[in-house]
Amino acid sequence: MADSTFLPLHVGHFGSLHLQEEPALKKWGIEEVLHYTYRFEFQSRGTLHVHAVAWVQYCAGQDLDALTGRSGAEKPGRSPLVSFLEDVFCCGAVDVQCGKGEHCLLRYVAGYISKASDALKFQKGSFTGDRIYAPIPGSAAVNKHRRAYLAYQELQHSCDASGVWHYVVKRRNTRERGANKVCAVAVNFPFELLDIFLGAWGTMFLAVPEAALVATDLDRVPDGTGYLHALLQHCGNDAQTLLSAVVYDLRLRGLGDNRISTFKARIQAAGLLLQAVAERRQRAMDWSARQIYRPPRRIWSPEQQE
Repeated sequence: MADSTFLPLHVGHFGSLHLQEEPALKKWGIEEVLHYTYRFEFQSRGTLHVHAVAWVQYCAGQDLDALTGRSGAEKPGRSPLVSFLEDVFCCGAVDVQCGKGEHCLLRYVAGYISKASDALKFQKGSFTGDRIYAPIPGSAAVNKHRRAYLAYQELQHSCDASGVWHYVVKRRNTRERGANKVCAVAVNFPFELLDIFLGAWGTMFLAVPEAALVATDLDRVPDGTGYLHALLQHCGNDAQTLLSAVVYDLRLRGLGDNRISTFKARIQAAGLLLQAVAERRQRAMDWSARQIYRPPRRIWSPEQQE
């Protein structure tokens, strides 16, 4: 085997051992490392480059700005975590970014979008991973993402009236490299200003039957508000309660203030419209696209008629 193979194995084993030494980590402001993942890169001149992301519990009262820093940066009060990592890896080029999860990971990943074909694949760590697309309530789609949601619905709300179970759920990570590791699931959502985003959000965060997330009286609500109407009924028609729950998730995923403000305005405006429709001050059909009775008649030129 080449030396470039032995070196990552050694550094990875060495680094993971230090990540598990909780007494030592507490001196640097970290109470516990919950999970971590890392990858190795070799730059053009053969220099080893390590990227690591860790989900940690900070010590009580820890100032995160004091932990953030990089080697050689002119900053009052050197980060003890930077010094610790320099000693662990015998390296003078350490860059540490600490946060509460809202933006730190997003900023880190966004910096590597230009070479996402290889630089975003974190293949080693304390967990395995998978990705799903958030299912849309009432969708007729047939794919693994939809089947996973239907299996979850069956487990949550038992089998159908016939007593038949349609899905078999097996334990994951029982052997090979992922044995006994937890599985982290990444979820892809639609654009947040679309009504289907609210339906998808409901499937992932609300432990209710799928039927509760689908508006039954779609002909009585304007187009593009059906899932909002269903979620508002679940929240007691209180738009603020719904916004508090959804905005927390949007911030966690790193959306900026401008996009969140636009999302809030859309939900508040659509909520007022639904209220006006319910009170018969507005008609739903006036806010919906009218169906074309017949396609427009085509006018052909003499050449085309021939």
